[in-house]
Amino acid sequence: MKINGRKITISSKLLICFIIVLLIGIGNITAQSINKKIIIIDSLSLEPIVNVSILNKNGDKNLGYTNEAGIFYLKYDNINSILITAIGYENTDISLTKSDSILQIKLKPRLSNLNDVIVTAGKKKKYRNKNNPAVELIRKVIEHKPENDINYFPTASYDEYAKLSFFVDKFPKWISKSKILKKYDFVLRKDDTVTIPGKNLLPIYLEESVSKNYTRNKPKSKNSIVKAEKRVDYGKFIDIRGISSLFNRLFEDINIYNNNIEVFTKQFLSPISNAGPVWYKYFIQDTIEDDGLKLIRLHFVPRNDADLLFNGEMYITLDGRYAVKSIEFQTDDNINLGVVRNFSVVQRFNKDSAGHFYLGYSDVTSDFGLYKKMTGLIGRRVINNTGFQSGMPIDDSIWKMNEDVLLRNPKSESDTFWTSNRSIPLDNGESHVYERMDSLRKMKSFQRATDWFNTITSGYKTFGKVQAGPIQSFIDYNPVEGFKPRFGGRTTPDFNKSLYFNGNLAYGFRDERIKYFGRATYAFNHKSIYSYPVHSLSITKIFDSNIPGTSDINEEGNLFFASNSGNFNRYFYNNIIQVDYLKEFDDHWAIGFGFKDKIQRTTGDWAFIRNNPLGMDSTYPSIKSAQLTMQVRWAPHEQFYQNGARRLKIPNAFPVFTFDFTKGIKGLFNGNYDYNYFHLNIQKRVYMSIIGMSKMTLDGGYLTGRVPWPLLVIHTGNQGLGYSITGFNLMNYMEFMSDHYASFSIEHLFNGLFFNRIPLIKKLKWREIAGAKILFGGVRNENNPNLNQNVLLKLPYTTNAPTYFLSGKPYVELSAGVSNILKFLRVDLIKRMTYLDHPDINKWSLKAAINFEL
Repeated sequence: MKINGRKITISSKLLICFIIVLLIGIGNITAQSINKKIIIIDSLSLEPIVNVSILNKNGDKNLGYTNEAGIFYLKYDNINSILITAIGYENTDISLTKSDSILQIKLKPRLSNLNDVIVTAGKKKKYRNKNNPAVELIRKVIEHKPENDINYFPTASYDEYAKLSFFVDKFPKWISKSKILKKYDFVLRKDDTVTIPGKNLLPIYLEESVSKNYTRNKPKSKNSIVKAEKRVDYGKFIDIRGISSLFNRLFEDINIYNNNIEVFTKQFLSPISNAGPVWYKYFIQDTIEDDGLKLIRLHFVPRNDADLLFNGEMYITLDGRYAVKSIEFQTDDNINLGVVRNFSVVQRFNKDSAGHFYLGYSDVTSDFGLYKKMTGLIGRRVINNTGFQSGMPIDDSIWKMNEDVLLRNPKSESDTFWTSNRSIPLDNGESHVYERMDSLRKMKSFQRATDWFNTITSGYKTFGKVQAGPIQSFIDYNPVEGFKPRFGGRTTPDFNKSLYFNGNLAYGFRDERIKYFGRATYAFNHKSIYSYPVHSLSITKIFDSNIPGTSDINEEGNLFFASNSGNFNRYFYNNIIQVDYLKEFDDHWAIGFGFKDKIQRTTGDWAFIRNNPLGMDSTYPSIKSAQLTMQVRWAPHEQFYQNGARRLKIPNAFPVFTFDFTKGIKGLFNGNYDYNYFHLNIQKRVYMSIIGMSKMTLDGGYLTGRVPWPLLVIHTGNQGLGYSITGFNLMNYMEFMSDHYASFSIEHLFNGLFFNRIPLIKKLKWREIAGAKILFGGVRNENNPNLNQNVLLKLPYTTNAPTYFLSGKPYVELSAGVSNILKFLRVDLIKRMTYLDHPDINKWSLKAAINFEL
């Protein structure tokens, strides 16, 4: 039995989300309600000013910041005046009245040249680090990073308001003007004109959270207590919590004091990285004084505009701390980011009572799309931190939490709660999203549309309390069974929240036999077995075929895999009864126990053969085994999106450990063999900043006891055109077997590191891949059929495809490839390095795969 190795089909469950109609600005009779659009511009250039702080009169409460258009929407009660502050400008007090819903304010620049930094202009010189004041300055910033990073504080806590929103850019006019979609007009109103100046965006998603965050530096850790969260809900067919996990993985917290900034599962080199002067160019622009604090404006650009670097500017304090007061940066248009067209970050830092700076505001915006002029998706995550405290004792219970804790506070669902806890008001377009999407979700036509969307993505079509599918397996084919149509289905939580059934029937027109798969599952937690965490007991009955070395439990079928098998016609028929218990824990530990009774028969042009005592070959009709299994899996900080059929893991840098133990028992349900099998699998991603990212897998197994070759480890080959991530791409099916083995595979994605330096090639935005797969193994004498001809089955043998044991040297294959071809295609050239004397093998091969990358 397997927990994550087997095909656990996981679907979206009906989530309880916080859905409220947004009502802002309701006050009591004596309160003065303020609802204004404030536009702030430079008094000299008349250009809008970005990230201007709007505070209450006393300056102790930050109401928010202006956006890229210099606009701020003020929606607060009991406020008679506001204080406006911006780096490089004079502070301004503004009295508010109920008249004039639009207020334009001109700020006066406050510049003062400093004597200790000289800015000169003249003939352009070749950029050098040596004797460069800008480089000397950034090295001071790098030197003082430890004391300016939030991890400098022994302990710290702060309140965080986070807002994540998505908008459609360049929504097709022919769709919005279609008479068929007229009923959706209330949703298709593109009323957001402030998120990105010059763009008229269509808001489609919004989520908010209010949390209390805690950090400490020894040991380094961060935990949060989420007081409330609220997000758009698209209905039961869409895993909105999984979508939220995916979006937040793409928009992770950004700490500029880290050497690397992780964005979209890639690592960019920070402009204040220790290696920054090697990869960036720095230029001092001017000097200013802000509230008595001397600052230098430092501009930075990448030395190669196609590398994973940023361009932008930062304000650095000259108080001896060399802290970053504010920073703005974005990606270059030439960066190879796949479907990410643009990415920008704005961060502002506030000073605490001890003079240290901490992150007060962060605004991250990204533009997704295949091509610049096509319809795209704009994502924006805004964070506002208040109530910062450091050095105070924090209860040990905070650090014992394995995950962020969500408080089930009924008041968090009220409009009053969000009005008082939303430290940054919603923009005009965002303020209608909840109401519109709630109305959309209730429309029958939209429910049908999401049902079909779920059908396409999960492969299952819903009919009341049952689902038919998976659709992709309705047509199957292989050389032994021929054309093999398959039909299946399963029940949903609407049928029964504790008891679930799924199965399928198939018929092979060549072998003229019916195949079947059936499973009944009981959920101990009375929740869907297709959503995390699972706690279940299942009973499975199967009669089906498989290629030796592949999974013997084929729940869904796979036309693509079957079509890859070519003319290979040595299959097993498997008759299996299996019982599985699975318990997943909230901290991403999982444990499973199982029992499997299996009868294997051959089909095709081969048979089980053994020498009898007279020295003659005897044919055996089947092999029967009975085994108990246990699996333990740990995937720290694992995140995934769940649809109706499977889990799609959201990759991160944390490892995944899986340990299996299998005990074969002779005599148990007439099983014929005693054996023990130990198996360990470790998967890990290693991010290396602009150099790229490596995916590594370490896998090993050891089998004790004397068993026939079908019970040995049959290593997975690949004789098709498609590239296999898990198998050996130039190994034939059944070419190698082992009773002990260790394998290591590595695949490094360079993210265009080399192609970006080739003038014409870099415009294609292709990406380089290099990989290696190494397999060590062998068979002990007691399991070698050549040494036990009267006891063990003979190895299957044909002239052009014999079976071997690894002996003395490893199996090795190397690969080099190109990905992001046309945004979705990957092609690899693979070279087999060892065992080149085996017949009917490919020493070289070109294989392709569909592969979408950010």
